[in-house]
Parts: sequence; C-alpha cells; structure tokens
Amino acid sequence: MGYEILDEINFPIIVIEDFTIIYANKKFTELFGNAVGKKCYEVIHATASPPSFCAILNLISGGKGEEEFYEPNLKRWFFVKVSRIDSRFLHLIVDITEKIELLKKVEEKEKFYRTLLEIAVPIFIVQNGVFVYVNSQFSELLGYAKEELLGKSPFEFVHPEDREKVKRRYESRIKGERLDEDYPIRILTKSGERWVIISPRRIEYNGNPAVLGVVYDLDEHIRQRNIVLTLHRLLRHDLKNALSAALMSLELLKEGQMSLEKVENSIRKALEIVEHSKIEELKPVDLAELAERASDNIDAEIVIKGNCVILADDSLFSVFNNIFENAVKHGKASRIEVTIEKKGRDCEIRIADNGIGVPEELKEKIFEGYSATGSGIGLKAVREIVRNFNGNIWIEDRPGGGAVFVIRFKDCVI
Repeated sequence: MGYEILDEINFPIIVIEDFTIIYANKKFTELFGNAVGKKCYEVIHATASPPSFCAILNLISGGKGEEEFYEPNLKRWFFVKVSRIDSRFLHLIVDITEKIELLKKVEEKEKFYRTLLEIAVPIFIVQNGVFVYVNSQFSELLGYAKEELLGKSPFEFVHPEDREKVKRRYESRIKGERLDEDYPIRILTKSGERWVIISPRRIEYNGNPAVLGVVYDLDEHIRQRNIVLTLHRLLRHDLKNALSAALMSLELLKEGQMSLEKVENSIRKALEIVEHSKIEELKPVDLAELAERASDNIDAEIVIKGNCVILADDSLFSVFNNIFENAVKHGKASRIEVTIEKKGRDCEIRIADNGIGVPEELKEKIFEGYSATGSGIGLKAVREIVRNFNGNIWIEDRPGGGAVFVIRFKDCVI
C-alpha cells in the first residue's frame, strides 16, 4: 500500500503493524529520525515493551486510541490519535507543547489567585443575596466556620444601623451602578461589634453577576490611634507636673533652700518623661528594670520584688511613674512595695503603699477621669495604656492601711 501521499502532510505520521513501524512520513523522520523497522514504543517511549497508556492498546481495549507523551530530546509534548486500517494502525501525531504550557500557566495563575484569596485579606463573594464564597481570613474575622457562613445572608452580620445602607449599595452594584468603592461599616462577629472598611466590586461568578468584597479591619488602626491619643494626653499631664516641680525647685534655688543637684534631677525627670512617652514598636520589656527607672526621684522607699518580661513598650514607664507619684502625693505614702509575679502566660503586678488608701466609692472613679485630688487624669491614662497591652488595673485595700494597685497583663509573658 502506498503511503507517499502522507509525506505532504505537515504532521508526523507513522503506520504500525505488530508494534513495528512500517512507514514514517517526512515530518516524523525529521523529528524522530529514521524509524522504519523499529518498534514504535522504543522510538516514541524509549521502553522495551508497550506502556500501559499506549494508544494502540487503548484502541484495542475499546478506548479512543489516544495518548499524550513527552519527548525529552526534543523537549516537546505530543498528542497521538490512532486509527485502525485492517491489521495496521495509523498514528497521527500533533505537537501540543504550546497548549500544555498554556494550561500550566493557567493552572499556576489559578493556584496563585486561590492562594492569594486564602492568605491575603478577608474576602467574600455574595450572589443572589447570600455568601457563595468566603476565604479563611474572612471566616476567622467573623469567628465562624466557612460552613456556617456559606448560604447565609451577609446582612445578618452587619450592624442594624448600617444594614439598610449596605443593602442599598449591594443592590445598586448588582445593577451595575457606580458607587464610591470603599466605605466603613460595623460588622457583628462572634465576639462582638467590629469596625471594618468594605471594598466591593461587581464581578461575574459562574456566569452570573455577584459582588466580591475585600475587608480591611479598622479595629487595629483605631487601637493604634487611641494609643497615640493616650500617650499625648499622659505626656501633657506628666510633663506639666514635672515642669511645675522643676520651676518650684528653681525658685527654691534662688532663695537658697535647694541644691543645684536637686534642680538638675527635676529637669532630668521631665526630659525622661518625654523620652519614655514615644510611640514604639512592641518589644520585650523587663518590668522590674522599668519600675526601677520609674522610681528615681520618687520621695519614698520603693522595694521591687520578682520580675516578668512581656511584649510591650516603654510607655509602661509612665504607668509605674504615675502610680508611684499618686501614692506619695495624694496617698501620703512613705513606702511602696512592688511585687511582679508570672502566672502562667499572665503577669500580675501589685503596687502596695502604706498611705491613707483610696475610699471605696473612688476606686473606680479615679480611673474614669475623676480629679477631686488632681490625680484622676493621670490614672485614667494609666488604665488606657494598660488596656492597650491586653491588661487591666484595679485597686484593693492593703491590710493594715494603704492601697494596692493591681495590674494584670493577659497572655503576654515571653
């Protein structure tokens, strides 16, 4: 049978009988060399017998007679289609390298975007008024498992006062109307209310319009802003007290009632307050060392026992300094005992003084800005700083008289 006409076809073609190549057209010979008389599996697959995915075996067993293979010398992928002609098999071979590479790129892109959706920021997709996709970050933000969110209305998780606004924006966006892209709302997580910014986009999802939302958590930004405001307020309060003391010292120096060394100490303390009121990155803080530094120039005997190292910053200097000054100035204390104790991952600080104590009705008020004695503003800022580092502060009575300021930092010991 003459197969010479197949030489004009620009695809590799071979004819096989009993797995032996009895004809190869010019294109096949150009790519694979002179193969007539050789076993097809030796030429194509470099094996000693037909592989399990052989197109001939596939066709004989009732399959489509197709296979794909990679030729390492040519570094090309090929697709084989086998047709049966009596006892012989005609192989049409097509180079599919570009197709394979394109598919790989598509798969890599899909994998990249799937990974991006999972690890970058909280993301959701809403279609027909319900969640049809949520990533792990979004699930963690709300505090619910993905299965608990899918199929639910997103409006259930929006604060009642923001719900109508979000509904209107969703409906308008589905219709294709342009709106301001980003807007802040309050969401209802499993642990409570939270401020976020929603950045929605209209997309096609499974062939139908949907809204993809990217969520930016505002709570951390608000917390950082509150730290700034707290430190500024505390700085003004502490600096005013320190500079007033320095000015008084200068007056006493003029009158010959105070030494130059004490005046220098007063001014140095004012500068130290400014230094320790800077906003810093979190770092390991040695509480005993910080309390020791804060005790300088406090007119009382201060004893420090125990220690903890926690993740915080030097703004805690002002916490110790304010409590020490409050005990001496308003509590009339002459001795202060600081006990720092590690309790698992928590750290408890007890600052006990031998002063006049704090009346029961004022124990909470002085942390709310109450200032009958002039101490409230500083202690309000003290509580805010403590809370910034996942802590709390309260006052207890000291046996025998005096007050105990108790500070408990949770899950912070390193």
